[in-house]
Amino acid sequence: MIPPRYAETRGFSEGLAAVQDDNELWGFVDKDGIERIPPQFTLAWDFSEKVAPVYRGERCGFINELGVEVIPFQFNECKGMKDGTGAVRVGKLWGFITARGDFFISPRFEDADLFFEGLAAAEQNGKWGFIDRGGRFVIPPQFEYSRLEPTITQFSEGLAGVTKDGKFGYVDKTGAFVIAPMFKKGFAFRAGIAQACDSKVCSYIACCSIIHQLTPIKSDYRQTGSSRIDHRFMIPRVIVGAALRLIAAPEVDLVEEFAAVEPSFQ
Repeated sequence: MIPPRYAETRGFSEGLAAVQDDNELWGFVDKDGIERIPPQFTLAWDFSEKVAPVYRGERCGFINELGVEVIPFQFNECKGMKDGTGAVRVGKLWGFITARGDFFISPRFEDADLFFEGLAAAEQNGKWGFIDRGGRFVIPPQFEYSRLEPTITQFSEGLAGVTKDGKFGYVDKTGAFVIAPMFKKGFAFRAGIAQACDSKVCSYIACCSIIHQLTPIKSDYRQTGSSRIDHRFMIPRVIVGAALRLIAAPEVDLVEEFAAVEPSFQ
């Protein structure tokens, strides 16, 4: 256990956690609470692929696990590293760098996220699409993004969550909807399961197969992005459709277009 002595802390990633001291400077501690990188940065984010984006004043760069600068402090904003690439902002435009700090996609986007499964979300003319590593849009900009709640996700397990005309669904890497837009927001798939929400409640959905039986479950679920935790019993149901099944739902079904089938319990 690490005694409380920091003004703010982040979660552990690759064995280190960013912490802020009383002087509003950020450093990193290990799981024993030992300061491995003393507080010295105006802002710091998590380690990923053995580097972390940190700020000195209004410029950001990347350090390694020893606190050594590996990519100079030359960017206006940094979003970390994924698959050997990082998203950075220069002026008002975003581009992508290699792990050595060289641009392989020059700054040209209004906003951008990291690469996942070979594609990255990027904004052009106020709309979001997905680009390949050549900087070409393989899914044209057409989706809506909100900074207040998750309306676009990265690709995970071949699907990405997107919002179109105010409704959230999931597309494949061709841009075709696999799960039609019918929610307000949602999150990336993990092990075949994703959380999706309407305006009142969140439920868990599974893609691309049909389940025949469920065990009764009691679920505490969190609306990610909010500090509110909602504790309630969830009624297991099976929503049978072309590609979507709802595996934990409130008593009132979220998806009226599909037939709800009560499972038999042992």
